[in-house]
Amino acid sequence: MESALTDGPPRRRVLVAVWLAAVLGFGSLLALARAAESGLDDPDPARQRPGILDAGGLPQPAPSLAAGLPRPGQPTVVFFLRPEDAPGLCRSLAGAALEQRAQLVVVVSGPGGCDGVPTVNDGPAGLADAYGLPHPRSGGDPVGYAVVDRDGRVRYRTLDPAVADNLAEVAHDLTGPAVTPAPSALSARSLRLCLWCAAAVMAEVGLYFSYRGHDARFHWFTHFFVGASAALVVMAVVTARTGRPVPYPLVWVLGGHLFAMAPDLAFMAGRAHQRWMDVFLGHISSHYVAGRNLNWYGVFLVSLAAYLVALDRAGPR
Repeated sequence: MESALTDGPPRRRVLVAVWLAAVLGFGSLLALARAAESGLDDPDPARQRPGILDAGGLPQPAPSLAAGLPRPGQPTVVFFLRPEDAPGLCRSLAGAALEQRAQLVVVVSGPGGCDGVPTVNDGPAGLADAYGLPHPRSGGDPVGYAVVDRDGRVRYRTLDPAVADNLAEVAHDLTGPAVTPAPSALSARSLRLCLWCAAAVMAEVGLYFSYRGHDARFHWFTHFFVGASAALVVMAVVTARTGRPVPYPLVWVLGGHLFAMAPDLAFMAGRAHQRWMDVFLGHISSHYVAGRNLNWYGVFLVSLAAYLVALDRAGPR
């Protein structure tokens, strides 16, 4: 392994393979994220509310929907719908047997509802606001669901424009907040050889899946590509100047990503996004670059190539 990474052409082939893997891997993820975009996607991505922030302040006492709802001592799933979405959800609920696991309540921002399921009219979306569902910037009332535990606390909520198609996910959320499992393919030997690699990758996987708001993947890609590109440029300069690879390269990339997304973490503490937050690698402005994530994907690949070229010319560690 050491000779393959430090001797001439074999080493170069490994580095080219790393770059090609990044091209295919991140390109595939971008394609999947684009395919998952929905009718609630915000035309102003910089002002979307990432899912990692929606958990802020939870669990919270669940506001009353009607007399005896949510019902004490029983988990409750509250669906927030627009009138035109109610028929699809009603058909899905009829065969889902979800009511055997929780009390179901449908809150509609207008006339409509489901037979056999308690329905509450929420014309001005006051209940949706009380439950903390953010409004789409593109207009309209919130669409999504909230999970209330047996103690009457809202412990999970999400915007999901395709609630009727995702009842399996709703059922999963009844058992606990979404948790990203550790990749089982990593062997114990791999973890011993590169524990820091596993930690960095797991952190990124956790960040990716924690962005559960509408079009949340957009935010992860933007700030990852920007932060990772900045880190890779610095790594390339350091490697070229010292003639040696930087230690823990994936940790550098993770650090760049965390720096780029720092305003999202500040939002969790109650600080709204402002233009001065562009000091964090253009946190706001990066969303308005022509081509958006596709161009940032290109910048990331060029930056990765620059670091790999510097690595190819560097001596062994």
